[in-house]
Amino acid sequence: MDNLKTYTLDILSILLPGGLLLSVLSQYSTLECIFHKIFTSDVDWIKGVEYGGLAYVLGHFLFFIASFLDQWIFENVKRVFWNDHRLVAYIIAFKEEKIGIGDRKTLNAFKWSCAWLLANKPEMYMGVERYIAESKFFRSLIVTLFALLVMYVVKGDIWLSVILALLLILSFVRYLTQRQKSIETAYQYVLTASNYVFAAEPDQTILDRLTTKNIDPCKRPEGTKPVRFCTIRKMLVVLNLCLNPFYERTK
Repeated sequence: MDNLKTYTLDILSILLPGGLLLSVLSQYSTLECIFHKIFTSDVDWIKGVEYGGLAYVLGHFLFFIASFLDQWIFENVKRVFWNDHRLVAYIIAFKEEKIGIGDRKTLNAFKWSCAWLLANKPEMYMGVERYIAESKFFRSLIVTLFALLVMYVVKGDIWLSVILALLLILSFVRYLTQRQKSIETAYQYVLTASNYVFAAEPDQTILDRLTTKNIDPCKRPEGTKPVRFCTIRKMLVVLNLCLNPFYERTK
């Protein structure tokens, strides 16, 4: 049942955003003529199948575009907000011991953890897969809501634009948190289910390598006053990282 829910949510992450965008595009007179030429049948159920098929294809394009958010947005958010790498340091050491591959580009820790859970603890992997599916759903929804926001801003519909902007922000938060949760859960499940006795502390060499890209705009020497408006500072740094690929800041 949980597996069915995951696959259903995965399909909805393609079909629902595509259908939502298609329904708005069909309101434009120029595109409406094109849709009438596509949906030529007078039978309602055939029109429904045609509409669903077109929405599914459009959803795949949205899904592909949204996949770039993982590297562009999520990785930069991790550098600033989620920069505790102890879990992944344990997993990297465990992965290298098991398969001898340390290159992240060949097989990163998260993909290996998912593969290990699927092979050894499939019931645990289903829990991780649910978080992955949810993050994919909101990731696709972000692209759809952004496209709709641009359309309604151009049309001058202020109230609907405000609502879409709020939904866009909430979808961003949900996408980021669910993706991070899927990663952390996968690592925790592997550590728990591996029957392997890990060291009290992760490998310091691996930990140092992982923390080189961290950015902490709120870090201050001990004994000094804490930074005010820390969350806002972090958000501004993330914005700089996303909009300016050459932006860097020391820890």
